[in-house]
Amino acid sequence: MIERITEIAKNKGISLRKLEISIGVSNGYLNSMKTNNSIPGGDVLYKISNTYPDINMNWILTGEGSIDTKDSEATSKKQLELSTMIRMIIREENEILKKEIEGILNKGESK
Repeated sequence: MIERITEIAKNKGISLRKLEISIGVSNGYLNSMKTNNSIPGGDVLYKISNTYPDINMNWILTGEGSIDTKDSEATSKKQLELSTMIRMIIREENEILKKEIEGILNKGESK
């Protein structure tokens, strides 16, 4: 997946660093992910989706189809579905974190 994300920089004619800045990740994030054979979290995918709406999220996630959503209506529909799923996952993660933080704060107040 990281290889496809770095392909976005080539597609846009920008450096990896400019791509990292545009999606709000730290310097060297993409190279670190590649070195560690890791995949980005939902928050990073969400930022990519919002920053580059013309990039096919289905292509990023699966390697299927084209990098560009303009290539087909079906691809655009899949991207919309994936973007919606990513947003839902991030909202759920945020709610879980919020509850965990509230629990920690409540424990601190009861002491």
